[in-house]
Amino acid sequence: MKIFFVGGFEGNAGPINVNKSLRNNFTSSFIYVKSSNKYFKYIETFFKTIFSKVIVVSGVGRDGVLAIKIAKILHKKVVYIMHGCAIYEAQIEHEIEKLQQGIKYENFILEKSDLILAVSKKFSLWLKAYLPQYSNKIEYLYNGVEKPAYDIEQNKVKGKIIAVGGDRKIKNNNPVCNAVENLCGQATLKVFGFIHGDKKPTGWRYSNFEGLVPQEQLYQEMASSELFVLNSILESFGLSVIDALNCKCSILISQYVGVTDLLNLEDSDIIFNTNDEEEIRAKIQYLLNHPNYERIIKSVDYNKLSYKVRVNELENKCKELIQ
Repeated sequence: MKIFFVGGFEGNAGPINVNKSLRNNFTSSFIYVKSSNKYFKYIETFFKTIFSKVIVVSGVGRDGVLAIKIAKILHKKVVYIMHGCAIYEAQIEHEIEKLQQGIKYENFILEKSDLILAVSKKFSLWLKAYLPQYSNKIEYLYNGVEKPAYDIEQNKVKGKIIAVGGDRKIKNNNPVCNAVENLCGQATLKVFGFIHGDKKPTGWRYSNFEGLVPQEQLYQEMASSELFVLNSILESFGLSVIDALNCKCSILISQYVGVTDLLNLEDSDIIFNTNDEEEIRAKIQYLLNHPNYERIIKSVDYNKLSYKVRVNELENKCKELIQ
């Protein structure tokens, strides 16, 4: 049985990094587009769809839509790996018009898929409530978790905190900035990630928005930070949490982050009200004095959570579809 995997491999976004890690662990059952030429990619997509039993689409994009259209004409099964919800995110960010094409693609993929795989159990439960019309075909397949191949040099700066997600509303970094301000100089915060428009958010004395940086630079920033905070109101998985742990950061993450299911967390590690600046401030202060990195990293079983395991799980789910 051949499984045609359709997804982006170029760039540094979360879903693309997942796709690259999955590809690195593919069994002989998986095939994917290898051409970088736009027209050759279409030809390759056409023929590989024809000669596959199942088409797996990872992420929202034109290539996936094309493969699904061909697959449905040929009565083939489609699996969709869902990394986020474009419809919900567009509403939260007030960018319905700007993201109209992505929403259109996502609606098509959701409707035509035979199986929708959310990237965490928590995200799958949220999807079933948010998109009840698809609940009977929503399951989950966790993203893989890999131990870094090398040790990142540590140079921890006392009181340094790091966050990601820029000024996106779904990442909800403003309450974190306000919480750090209330610590009155006991800590400083750097926020990395996409920023809307040309101006970085300002108004905080101890918090700075740094914009997008290369992945290696982000790792270096994590390696020099004592604490990583992820205050998302919805986070399908949270790869950055694993990156922070690999850089020996303590973590403080919201209850809405999918990776929480895989970690041994205590109440002091979790933000329960993402808009409660006092809760965030108190837990930041506690974790700066009581690091949780060593306790949490011991709960991560890299062998059971690896991408090799995830690829085998994906292959089995594809086989089940055609039995």
